[in-house]
Order: sequence, then C-alpha cells, then structure tokens
Amino acid sequence: MQYEDKGGDKLLISLCMIIKNEERYLNELLLSMKPYVDEIIIVDNYSTDDSYNIAMEAGAQVVKASATSLDVLRNIGLELASAEWVLVIDADECIHTRDLIRIREIVKETDADAISFPNYNYYGDGLWAFVYKLRLFRNDPQIIWSGKWHESVQPSIDKSNKTMARMNDITLHHLEVRGRDRSLEKRHRNIERIQDALNTDPNPNLFSLLSLEFFVIDNFEKALECCQKALDLEGNYYLALRFMAQYYIIQGELDEAEKLLTKALQNKNTSRDRLYFALASIYQIRGSYDIALNYIDEALKIDSGAHHFINKAFLVMKMGGDQTKVNNLLKLALIKNPLLLEKSIYASLQKANIYAPQTSLLPIYQKFNDKSSFWNKIQGMKIENLKESF
Repeated sequence: MQYEDKGGDKLLISLCMIIKNEERYLNELLLSMKPYVDEIIIVDNYSTDDSYNIAMEAGAQVVKASATSLDVLRNIGLELASAEWVLVIDADECIHTRDLIRIREIVKETDADAISFPNYNYYGDGLWAFVYKLRLFRNDPQIIWSGKWHESVQPSIDKSNKTMARMNDITLHHLEVRGRDRSLEKRHRNIERIQDALNTDPNPNLFSLLSLEFFVIDNFEKALECCQKALDLEGNYYLALRFMAQYYIIQGELDEAEKLLTKALQNKNTSRDRLYFALASIYQIRGSYDIALNYIDEALKIDSGAHHFINKAFLVMKMGGDQTKVNNLLKLALIKNPLLLEKSIYASLQKANIYAPQTSLLPIYQKFNDKSSFWNKIQGMKIENLKESF
C-alpha cells in the first residue's frame, strides 16, 4: 500500500531515534518508517559500525553525541525536531504499516497532548510481555525527557498539566529476539544503577523494577523484598502486587498469588486486564479451564490484544472445543498482531531477561511442544480473505 498524504506543507510528525551500532536492522527500519513521517532525527551515540552512514543515506538528520544517560540523548533529538508531533522509536523496535497510518490519523484529530499505546516485548519462544509506553507527543517545550533509569516524558507532562490519551489499536513491537545483550553482567549493572537512583529517589516504581532484575538472576528472596519495600511506600501499589503475584505463580505458590491479585483488583488501576490474565494463569495451572476462560474473557473486555485471543484459543482447545472456533480465535490474534508471521519471534528463549516473569501468554502456550508447528499453523491462516488486514 502506497501512502501519499503527509499533511501538506506543514510537518506533522518527527521521528526521533537514538542509535549505537545498529547497522544490521537500521536500514530496514528507516525504510519502513520513512513514508509515514515528515522528518527523521537521529542521535548517534558514536557508533563504531556503519550505522551513521546508513542513517545519512536514508535521508535522516544525524548528530553525534554521547551522554551518561539516555534522557540527555533523547532531549538532544527533541531539540532538533520541527514537526508538530514527535514519535520515538528504538532501532530494535518496529511499528506495522497499518498502525503508522493510524498514528497519522490520530494526531490530526486528537485534542490530547500525548498518546500511549501497547509495547509488545518479544523475548523468544514466541513469548512476549507488554506495557503501555508513551512514545507519541506534541512537540512542546514543556514536554521533555527525564530520568536516569527508564527515562520518560511522563513527569514533564504531569508537571505541565498536559492531557494524555491511551490507544490500544496501535502497537509498538520490541524485538528482543534480535540478539540484544541481556547478559547476567547487564542485569548486575542495572541493579547497581537502580539502587543508585533509589538513594536519591526512593519510590515504589523503582523498587518494583528492581525486583524484576533480582528475579531473573534467581534471587527470589530479594525480588520479594523489593516488592515489599514498594508496598511499604505505597500500601496497594498495583505494580508491586502484580509482580509479586507473578513471581509466586512461577514458584507454584498459587494461593498466595491469588490473594495478592484479589487485593490488586480492589484498586483502580490501568492494569486490570493483566490482573485477570494472572488469575487465568492460576486457574489454568490448577486445571480449572472454565474459570481461566472467564478471566480471559474479562481481560478481553478491557483490551483486545492478540495475546488474549491466543490464550482463549488454547483454553478452548484444552477444553475440547470446536477446532473451527480455535482457528477463528487464532485468526483474530493474527489480525491484531501480524508479527505472529515473523519467524524470528519463535527463536530460542534468551536467558536473564526481565520480560520473562511478565509474559502475556498462559503456561498452556508456553508448554506447547513444537513452536515451529504453531508458526506453520499461523502461516497457513494468512488466507485470501485476511490479506487486507496485513
């Protein structure tokens, strides 16, 4: 599909990126994004490969810079942006053509100053976790990046009373499976950085994120301790409750996990579908597939993500349901997430990854014997009457 309307003479969207040694996929990414943005701003953190030349040849405005934290680099790019809106993406991420078209439609019609949407983090074996990320916002001098760890524009948006919207019909795909460094060395380095940040800003979010780092290096005790510190600061902090519950599920302590999730559901928060998913995980492990299915249906009422359709398909299959219904659910998942056709996401699971304890797919899928068979099945569903969806 050729996209032509780029908003007339005015610049509508600036694409901002930070790169460092990204030559393997950079050209492919820039070619996919270029028709849907009005300028590309790249901050090259002194790459030693051919990344700089690739970016220049793609027509990007490239500046070399280095800094001790990503928020500084992102703000350098932001200062160069001249369009009305800024879209931020990293070199190991991508956005589907359909969603790029949707983004251009949204920024023309919305009254919001910033828009968040799901970020699927693929980390191997066809598994992924997701969070909402704020990567689309107006080019406004009051909106800037901050944070030495998990940098964000959120604090500046809150401080300046800007308006935010959440869209679930756009997806940012983070391809961890493309060989990013997720070594144990990096885990320990991240632990040190978060602990340093906590010395000056002890907050429940950082403690919750630190818990993930400890969990993936098999320090379950420390992971729980960090979640408890988050709860000591904010009694019902939903992220700490959810992470604790997921840790307990992985450890097989299902009763304790269910108590935490029930408590989390009593609070108003934006993660209710993930709480329902976690409860579905508990009942699926217990073999109560009907209850698990009810929880997945509740999750679908909130967010019609591809993972919920996959989860429902596998539960229906496990309950001996009609194969046509299973196939229809998988087709819906495929329509929602065309990257299910990307064979690389079914590569072997990487070790020491913070996304593993946050997975969005039920254990019933994780134990599926032959992931390549699942990929072949999905491939076979790319039939004629679905082509318009891709």
